[in-house]
Amino acid sequence: MKTIWTKALVKERLEEVGVYSTKEAWRNAKQKPSVEVILYFFSRWEDAWKAANVPRVKKKKYEDDELLSMLKAVGQYLSVKEWDARYWPKSTTYRMRFGTWRNAWLQVGIDPSTLHRETILRALQQEPYRWTAQTWRNAHKSPSVSSIVNAFGSWEQAWDQAGIPIDPTSIVTLSLREDGNERNRTIVLLRTQNYSMSEIAKLMNLSRQRIYQILQEEKLRTIALLH
Repeated sequence: MKTIWTKALVKERLEEVGVYSTKEAWRNAKQKPSVEVILYFFSRWEDAWKAANVPRVKKKKYEDDELLSMLKAVGQYLSVKEWDARYWPKSTTYRMRFGTWRNAWLQVGIDPSTLHRETILRALQQEPYRWTAQTWRNAHKSPSVSSIVNAFGSWEQAWDQAGIPIDPTSIVTLSLREDGNERNRTIVLLRTQNYSMSEIAKLMNLSRQRIYQILQEEKLRTIALLH
């Protein structure tokens, strides 16, 4: 049977609950009566609980040491999303106290940046050969290209640190399907891996003269970017 709520019944319901709840928590728990019904009879949310003689519990004020001890107890870095789904207080408390989520972890000797790089390296080391950035992006691989580049400074540097060799045949085949810039980057990469001009020309199906021109163009572009 559907309850016909009155102000008195709402008050009795809150007395029965006995513990103050925020509007968000009440709604998420799908409590009855609804937030809207309660606010229909009481102009303010706090007034409804006050009428039911249920005091609002003040939020605990955590000391810095308490907050940091919680991070230490977990022992390994968690992202904001992971932390907020499992622990209290929420990450916003840490960010307000320590400036950033990263700074909070640094206080307990855990550097999220280092761990992030280690995670990326483990992902790259699952691959037998290097991917081009575009093919990695097109395959929706994780971590994202931008995350990898941000962590290591460049796409090539990430693969270098991961110790993954290039597969000339596959990387050239993939690069030829993409734009000229990707092709040029592949040529430069092959050259840095000590492939001869003749070998690169054969792989790329271009003349040695054209390979030389592309390498010179890329060299000049790099110099221009540095000035």
